[in-house]
Amino acid sequence: MHELADTRTSENLWSGLAAAATTAVLARQLAEHADVEGQPEAAAALRAVADREAGLAAGLVDFLIEAPDGLADAEAGLEHMVAGRHLAATSYRAMAETARAETLGEVAAWLDKLADAQHDHEQRLTAAIEGLR
Repeated sequence: MHELADTRTSENLWSGLAAAATTAVLARQLAEHADVEGQPEAAAALRAVADREAGLAAGLVDFLIEAPDGLADAEAGLEHMVAGRHLAATSYRAMAETARAETLGEVAAWLDKLADAQHDHEQRLTAAIEGLR
């Protein structure tokens, strides 16, 4: 269908996915805070944005999945996710070190937890790949 491998369009799809996913998560979390603050109208608007952004992100993923040179099968998707989790864990560890150096221990502890979670996800995804073989 699409020949996305090594194209600028592929990079753009991944960038768009990152932006839409980030916006969706942020809007969802801000909606929770708006609810706690007694602002139901703001919460509803934020949830609507979160839902719309999640839909946009899904549309971008559809292009990446459909491409024969992209995430066309389960193993390719799992392998991509494993690589991403490894990079995320490494990044979170570096962020935690920076936070500790800036005497932000609570932030550092949270970032370490995120790194641990990414490592756990990497192991689970690797096991799933092995299950396919």
